[in-house]
Amino acid sequence: MNRTRIAGTMCRAFLTTLLAIGALSAAAQPSKWIIAETIDRGDYFYIPASALADSVRVIVYQDKTMQKAKQNKNPIELTWVTGCVDGYYNLVITPEQIFLCTAHDNPNPSRLYWAMDIDSIQYTQIRKGLKQQPPAGFENQSRSYTSYMRYWDVKYKDTFTLPQDDWTDADLKRHGAFCKLEMKTQLKKFFAVLNTYLDAGKKLAIPDEASIKKIKPKYWGRSRKDALESINDWTQ
Repeated sequence: MNRTRIAGTMCRAFLTTLLAIGALSAAAQPSKWIIAETIDRGDYFYIPASALADSVRVIVYQDKTMQKAKQNKNPIELTWVTGCVDGYYNLVITPEQIFLCTAHDNPNPSRLYWAMDIDSIQYTQIRKGLKQQPPAGFENQSRSYTSYMRYWDVKYKDTFTLPQDDWTDADLKRHGAFCKLEMKTQLKKFFAVLNTYLDAGKKLAIPDEASIKKIKPKYWGRSRKDALESINDWTQ
């Protein structure tokens, strides 16, 4: 997969939007932010409820990239590329959880949006279903990774029309509305895929908007140094 698909103009759009909505503050002091850690489960990590508390600004997770996970426990990623975050949205499924986060091939800080618990039966059914019948329109990239299974939504195309001149408040508002709708549409699509593999009593519901709004998105990284350096690049 070509990991430089996001055009420079879309990157500038993302930067403008991010600064305009005040997602990052130049006055912030990242070194003083409260940092939480995920729980190491060996083949994957678990995000405790305490890490999603309002006081927490950064979550550090255990890096599993270079290790080989057990086939019956390895995480699963359903992903799409979008200019809304100048990177990837990843819906990650582990034996205990589903969570939504971003990832980037650039210095943009990654963020975690929410996490919900599932049981081992749901995970096993999803994993088995994906291996037997990968979803239509997704590229199975699992062979390229030893620590997780990965399915990329190749049919998704970011259709936002970039303004020809400088961004106006109206452009920023239009872009924000577009991104909000696209996330809602993609999550509906991804959960529908997952539910095709689940028994009737095990179907999953997308977290409702009220629940999601209660969780402040968290910056996160593979180490405290990684997370804070990424944020510092944006707040200097």
